[in-house]
Amino acid sequence: MSHAPHPRVVADEIIRAIANSSSRENGSTPLRRTVGNDSKDYSKLKKGLSDRDFHELLKKNLLK
Repeated sequence: MSHAPHPRVVADEIIRAIANSSSRENGSTPLRRTVGNDSKDYSKLKKGLSDRDFHELLKKNLLK
C-alpha cells in the first residue's frame, strides 16, 4: 500500500462521484471507481484472471 494515492485524492474522487451522480437524470453511476495507477492496473488484471488467481496476486503484491 506504499503506492496508494493520498487520502485527499481519494476524497476528491468521492466528491466528484457524488456530484456527478446527483447531476445525472437517470441516476446511473458506476458502483466502483479507480483512483491511482495501481488500482487501474489491478482493475484491468481482474478482468482476465479467476477470483482465486487475482486474490493470490493481490496477496503477493500488496501484503509485503
